[in-house]
Amino acid sequence: MSSPLGPDGLHALKAHGTGNDFVVVLDPDDTWPLVTDVVRALCDRRLGVGADGVIRAVRADVDGEAGWFMDHVNADGTTAEMCGNGVRVLAHSLVDAGLVDPAVGRVPVLSRAGARPVRLVAAGYPVYAVEMGPVSVAEDLVAVGVVGPDRTRRLPGRAVDVGNPHVVVDVGDVAAVLDADLARRPTLEPEPEHGANVELVGGVGQGDAPGTGYLRMRVHERGVGETSSCGTGAVAAAAAASLRNGHRSWTVDVPGGRLRVRLRRREDEGIVGSELAGPAEVVARLVVEPAWLERAAAGQPLSR
Repeated sequence: MSSPLGPDGLHALKAHGTGNDFVVVLDPDDTWPLVTDVVRALCDRRLGVGADGVIRAVRADVDGEAGWFMDHVNADGTTAEMCGNGVRVLAHSLVDAGLVDPAVGRVPVLSRAGARPVRLVAAGYPVYAVEMGPVSVAEDLVAVGVVGPDRTRRLPGRAVDVGNPHVVVDVGDVAAVLDADLARRPTLEPEPEHGANVELVGGVGQGDAPGTGYLRMRVHERGVGETSSCGTGAVAAAAAASLRNGHRSWTVDVPGGRLRVRLRRREDEGIVGSELAGPAEVVARLVVEPAWLERAAAGQPLSR
């Protein structure tokens, strides 16, 4: 594969990780840089392919290893530092395309937030685990305005950094998570300088094994809106919830499925490492028409 762009159009994949969906462009030789207008057009759910973002995979050096760079842009055209579901989707897309040998069991990936190595946990129903790095949980609280069926509640949230910014707010039970209106982003006071993903969590409690935790989560993702899942958000939610009971292993249920999070702590150093595990699936192989791409790149109307 020399370039994803051929005479017949742009060759790409549609893939998702627990419902967080992406258009994936495999561009090993770095020949097709992402253009904001094209990303927005591809992500359009009525006039384009439809996705939460576009991921371009480019060969790269990852801490001295031959690996891949995840060039990730959100549906609104803003650049994303990191996406836990996206890293798994990228790794699975590379395996699916024969660019990575699954027998190796490991894919070095570089994101804008740093190295995020991926390992294949199960091949039959593809499950990948991503090393997500340290997690920083702020001490100061953020006031979050959460819209419910009857009123807007102001609840305390906690800022969490997983290489990208999050605010996690515990809304109570699972019903409160499901009833919240995330058509609009919850208000944040103070507003983070670079914005933030907002996670609503509820039902925080015992997991499916002693010493593990469980929570239900929905997310309004920066640059996208509500999504079916957010990998970095699951890690942020688990990290914030762990302040309550100290659990290091968490099951996180999102609208698109189930994720597993493991946290590594050191005394007086906080969360020094984290791992996110979950499935990834390729849905379709696409060839995007050249004339449509030209209109998108020129910022012209997508509909005739």
